[in-house]
Amino acid sequence: MDFYGMFDFAQGDDDTYKYTSAEFSNLIAGLTGDGVSYNFGNRFALDSTSGLSITVGSGAVFIQGRYAYNLSTETLSASAVASGTTRKDMLVAELDIANRIIELKIIEGTASDFPTPTSNQVPIYEITVSSSGVSSAISATNDIRSFIYTSSLYPSTQIIYSRTTPAYVEGAIWLKPLE
Repeated sequence: MDFYGMFDFAQGDDDTYKYTSAEFSNLIAGLTGDGVSYNFGNRFALDSTSGLSITVGSGAVFIQGRYAYNLSTETLSASAVASGTTRKDMLVAELDIANRIIELKIIEGTASDFPTPTSNQVPIYEITVSSSGVSSAISATNDIRSFIYTSSLYPSTQIIYSRTTPAYVEGAIWLKPLE
């Protein structure tokens, strides 16, 4: 990520972190919720897959009132699977409060199930990794991004654009894309 924040001041930091992150994060979480920003960059759109690599475009994400963005594409690599097997993985944006970062990463699932994201992860793509012989490769992707943004006319209204039913958020408007 090219930027990540809001984090508590730590001993040895300069004036950059002289605020309480909980105060700002609660404010931001109340305005945005968790998800991929619809109004920034390419929204982590799938750029390409090649072998075990997946490349996504620029984008921004909100997780628990924290915010991160990438100004360019980012490539991640899935782990190989044994010959003749398949595994269901998930590309997520993950908040690590202890280390004060947000990063894109691939979490591994099983042959039968995609992993269940935690409350500090925002799902972006389901990824199927398969091996039919000598090498493994990403054989399928499924876009599972949930988009968020606030209207400039009604800043307290959250709009959630998602293929799956979001958790109930008071005052939110859910838009489901046509299948």
